Amino acid sequence: MSDLLNYQPSRSAVYYTPPERLDVRRTVWAFVLAAALASAGAFAYARLQPRLTSPYLRVGAVAAAATAVAGLALIPVRVGRVRVPGLAAAIGALLALLTLYVMWLVWVHDVLALLHFVVSYRALIVHPRVLMHLIRSINSFGTWSYGNETVRGLPLTLCWLIEAGAILAAGVLAPIRGLFSDDPTCVHCAARCVRVRDLPRFAADRQAELLASVENRDFAALASHAAPHHEDAPELSLRLMSCPRCGRTHVLTVSRIAWQTDRHGRAKVQTTPLINQVLITPAEAEEMKIACEQVQAKRAQERASAET
Repeated sequence: MSDLLNYQPSRSAVYYTPPERLDVRRTVWAFVLAAALASAGAFAYARLQPRLTSPYLRVGAVAAAATAVAGLALIPVRVGRVRVPGLAAAIGALLALLTLYVMWLVWVHDVLALLHFVVSYRALIVHPRVLMHLIRSINSFGTWSYGNETVRGLPLTLCWLIEAGAILAAGVLAPIRGLFSDDPTCVHCAARCVRVRDLPRFAADRQAELLASVENRDFAALASHAAPHHEDAPELSLRLMSCPRCGRTHVLTVSRIAWQTDRHGRAKVQTTPLINQVLITPAEAEEMKIACEQVQAKRAQERASAET
């Protein structure tokens, strides 16, 4: 196995260089924008939520708030081209916590106003311990009722925790799921490259010859390589990523796919790049696609002949 993978890539080839893991400037200004929108949305939510008397409407409002936070958390991640999961989660968590803080700030201020206590936002911001003490005090007597009972104490605390948990989870999970893709981006127009579909796979018994053909851009020679002998046999796959906008960037990867046994004795499919993200010209990409179409057509004809 080590001999089969002992392949040295060409030093004369030009390989794709991935961009930075994030764009700091774009991430910062997008985060500021998302924070402003989150604060405005939290303000509106805190003003609207006390007017909802139905528990179903309150649950719907929480779901809507969580969805909004998830969408806002995606803004800095996508705009800033963030590719680091931990950083994306941190960004989303900060936006969710900011949203919750503004919601609590506005809500406590409005509750105190209803009780004829005049307390400025500035006082609540400067004295966070006072804010927490007020929240605990409000929890003891409650502010809304369900049926003939006022919701307070532990039941009210559970409602608050569920609300906060939903918003925080949405803020953390959405950016992780929405990470800027690691797919290559065009070096000319910055568009994300897309994968060329339906490229054939080849048997791995003539691996060195196939790699040499790719290195020499002799794509016509691919026709001489057979398909994998069966579905579990080692195989070589071609992965071509092309710019859909300007068509000037094409990134080719050749990988070996085979079953291997890990240190725990469990069998799993291992994909090993042999030629990793080499840049080819548009003409070479077109030549390769034509050669692959011919390979597919030849194999289809052979299958049809075998069936008859």
